Amino acid sequence: MGYEPGGINPALVTPFTKDGTKIDEPAFRHLIRHCIDTLGVTGLVPAGTTGEFTSLSVKEHKQVLKIAVDEAAGKVPVIAGAGATSTKTTLELVEHAKKIGADACLVVTPFFLRPTMRGLYEHYRLVNEVGIPILLYNIPQCTGLEIPWQIVEDLAELDNIVGIKDSSGQLKLILAVLEKVGSIIKVLVGHDEVVFPALASGAAGCILASAQLIGDIWVDMLKKVKAGKFAEAVELQLKVQKLTRLIVGSGAVGVKAGLKMVGVPVGKPRLPLTFGGELTYENREEIRIELEKLGKIEHKEVAIEVEPKKPLLEILPGFANSFIRLTDLSVIVLA
Repeated sequence: MGYEPGGINPALVTPFTKDGTKIDEPAFRHLIRHCIDTLGVTGLVPAGTTGEFTSLSVKEHKQVLKIAVDEAAGKVPVIAGAGATSTKTTLELVEHAKKIGADACLVVTPFFLRPTMRGLYEHYRLVNEVGIPILLYNIPQCTGLEIPWQIVEDLAELDNIVGIKDSSGQLKLILAVLEKVGSIIKVLVGHDEVVFPALASGAAGCILASAQLIGDIWVDMLKKVKAGKFAEAVELQLKVQKLTRLIVGSGAVGVKAGLKMVGVPVGKPRLPLTFGGELTYENREEIRIELEKLGKIEHKEVAIEVEPKKPLLEILPGFANSFIRLTDLSVIVLA
């Protein structure tokens, strides 16, 4: 089939125009060039969870995939996010991805109306028949449905199922899949906080939201793991751990804020996601500080000048009977 899962693949955000009504194509193309040319990533994943695929119409979803394939221009593989709540819509998206030349599809489990294991298997069996490499996608914290390793073991026997992206953050599934069918399909880790242990256990690569911010660091980590330099790889994981925690906790909102900071503006998320909601203003500043530490942006000096217009005793009258006396900016400790 030609495509083999692996490497470092950013889960791309979807840029929207200022009024939020359309896909911002120039911004999306700029983001893709940034990921490939500046960060050196080895693949792209448009229209996934970080790409706010649930907020896209089917027409927009197809447009996002088409732009990604066109801009990548064969430089790196495009793994098209092609999940939907219904099998019918999923098949439509997968067929579109195949038609436009995507290298593979990432297909999330059906959500909201969660099927039984029989329905889950049948869903992927039909997707398999489209004839394009398929990555299963396990993200139970969003879908409410986990793919048990037993089902993965069965699906791995289908011709076009080539791998699984696990975003649960629970390494037990990754290890179970590697144990049972690691010689048949590949495992990609999708939870930014556990990248090193997953790679060290045998995962072939990653699909990460943070890879469009620090993809070069993840590329370096993968090289170190393959070279057996585990101590250096652990050091990298710990170096980015706080940033990854902030990104995992805020998703597309946090990534979009971070991208703006590094000079790759991608607009705001679509409702119901909001700045100040999924990403608090305090955590936005924490993301900025972490990007500074990693050398992604210049250090921002913060200067605060205090020029009280009246004595502090008048500003804070409750201190008048305390153990200290405040006069303007002087503090005198009483014995």
